Amino acid sequence: MVDYYTGWLSWEAFIEWFWTLPLAGQIFFVIGVITVLVLIGIGVYYLIKGVVYLVYYILKGVYYLLRAILFGIYKFFEELYYLISSKEKPVKQKNVEVAPTVKPAIQYAPVQRSMDIKVRYCSECGNPLTDSMSQQLSEKGVAFCSHCGKGFKAGFLEMES
Repeated sequence: MVDYYTGWLSWEAFIEWFWTLPLAGQIFFVIGVITVLVLIGIGVYYLIKGVVYLVYYILKGVYYLLRAILFGIYKFFEELYYLISSKEKPVKQKNVEVAPTVKPAIQYAPVQRSMDIKVRYCSECGNPLTDSMSQQLSEKGVAFCSHCGKGFKAGFLEMES
C-alpha cells in the first residue's frame, strides 16, 4: 500500500491514531476541526472585507482629490480668461421663491378660569375626584389626584375661526 504523507505524518498513521481514540475524543476532535475551519473562514472573510474597504476608500479619496484639483484648475483658467479678455463674468440669478402666506385654520384660546371642568375620575388610578380637586381644577387650571398624585391640567380649547 502507498503511504501518503501530509507533512510529518502519513495519512494511514493519522487514520489509525484517530480510530484508536475513544468515541468522545473522536467527537471532540471533529468538533475542534470544524470550529477551526469556521474561524479560519470568518477570519478570511473579514480580511477580504477589510482589504476591499481599504481599496474602496483609497479610490474614493483619490477621486475627490483629483476632482478638487481639476475644479481648481478650471476655476483658475476661467478667472484668467475673464481677466485677460476684460469681459465681465456673468452673474447667476438665484431663483427666490416667496412662501405663500398661510392663515392658520385653528386659533387657540385659553380656558376660562371659571369654566366648569367635568373630570369625574382619575385616569391613572380610577378613583373619583373630590369636590375640592374639581373646584381647584376649575379655578386654578391644575389639580392633583389625592390617591396616586397624577396631575390634571386644564389646557387650551380649539376654536375655529
